[in-house]
Amino acid sequence: MLDRSPTAYFKQLLLIISDVFVVVGGLALWWSQREFPSDGRFLVLLLGIGTTSLMVFLFGGAYTVLTQPNLMLWIRRGLWCFACICVLLLCVARFAHINEIGPTLAMLPWVSGVILWVITTRIVAYRVMVWRRENGFGQESTLLVGDPAQCLAFMRQVATNPLLGIEVVGLCSDGLVLEDEVDENITLGTRSDLVSMVERLSVQRVMVCGRLDDQRLVASVITELMPFPVVVQYVPDLSQIPVFTLRIGDVAGRPVINLSSSPFTQSALLIKWLEDKILASLILIMISPVMVSVALAVKLTSRGPVFFIQDRHGLGGRRIRVIKFRTMIHQPATAAQTTGSPTLPALEHKSLSGRMISLTHQAASSVIPPTIVSTVNQPFSTPSGSRHQSHEPTPIANHLA
Repeated sequence: MLDRSPTAYFKQLLLIISDVFVVVGGLALWWSQREFPSDGRFLVLLLGIGTTSLMVFLFGGAYTVLTQPNLMLWIRRGLWCFACICVLLLCVARFAHINEIGPTLAMLPWVSGVILWVITTRIVAYRVMVWRRENGFGQESTLLVGDPAQCLAFMRQVATNPLLGIEVVGLCSDGLVLEDEVDENITLGTRSDLVSMVERLSVQRVMVCGRLDDQRLVASVITELMPFPVVVQYVPDLSQIPVFTLRIGDVAGRPVINLSSSPFTQSALLIKWLEDKILASLILIMISPVMVSVALAVKLTSRGPVFFIQDRHGLGGRRIRVIKFRTMIHQPATAAQTTGSPTLPALEHKSLSGRMISLTHQAASSVIPPTIVSTVNQPFSTPSGSRHQSHEPTPIANHLA
C-alpha cells in the first residue's frame, strides 16, 4: 500500500492516540479498581509509561507497517511493541518498589484488554482501507516507463493486488505495445512523451521497469523528472536470476541485494531458539516413555547399537550431531574391508558437504580409470638408472584432485 494521502496520515494518528490511551488509561483504570495506595510513585509511573509507549510504538515499527497490505503483520507488530512495553513496565515497577505491579494473574485484565484493543483497531483500520480501495479512494496515479514486456508484467501484478493503492494511468515506452494488451483508460506514449505525460496525467509516481543493466534509462528518467515533485522508483527484472530469498539490505551505506540468504529474521531466529531449547525439551520429557519403548524394541529385535549417530552441518556450516533410532541392520566391517591394499593405501577425499570419505582400494579402483592405476603401479627409472616400485599415493591424489 503506497497511500500517503492525508487520510492515511489521519489513520496513523488515530491509531497512535488510541494505542497510548488504552495502555495508560487501562492501567490507571485497573489500579483504581484495586485497593492500592494512590501515591506519587504511581502517577510518575503512568507518565513514564505513556511516554515510553509512544516511543516504543513509533520506533518499534507499529505504524510503518501500515504501508503494507498485510493484516497479520499489522497485528504482530502491534503486539510485539506491547510486549516490550510490558517488560519495561515490570522493570520500572521493580526499580521503584511498586510491588503491586508484577507478573501475576491480577494484571491479566489489563493485559488482555490491551491485546484485544490492538487486534480490534488493526482489523477495523484494515477493513476501512479495503473499502476505500474497492471504491477507488486513495489510489496513487502511476506512470510506467521502460521495456514494454516488463511494464505489462508489472501492470498485471499490480492488477492482482488492488490493496497496494497503485493506479496505472499511463505507459511510456519505445517498444511495441498493442492496444488490446492494456485497458482503454491507460494512456500510451513513447519515451520522448515522458515529461508531457507526467504533466497531463497528474502523475504522482513514476516506476521504471527494466533489466538490471538499464542504468542509462534510469539516469535519463531521473534527470528529466528532476523539476517535478514525483516519486521515481526502479523495478528491475530479476526473473532470469534464480532468486529464492530476495532481500534488500545495505553494507556501509550502500544498497545490497541478497540473492541467497537465510529467510529468518531476528525475531524468527529468537522464536526458533526458544522452540529448540524449551519446547523441544518439554516434548522430549513428554514422549520419553514412548522413546524408551522404541529403544527396547530396537535392541531386542536386532544386534547392534540402538542409535544411529551422524555428523551433519547446520546453519553457518557448524557441525551438529544427529542422533536417531537405527532402522537398518548393523553389520560390522570385516578385516578385509578395514585393512586395505598394501599397494594402494586408503585415501581421504573431502566431499562438497565437508565430510571426510574414506576410499579403500576397491572404492578407489572403481573411480580411477584402470589405465591410471596400471600406470601408477608400473616401475619407473630413477636418474641413476635403478628401478624402483612406486607405492606413493601422490600421483593418485593428483588424479583425484
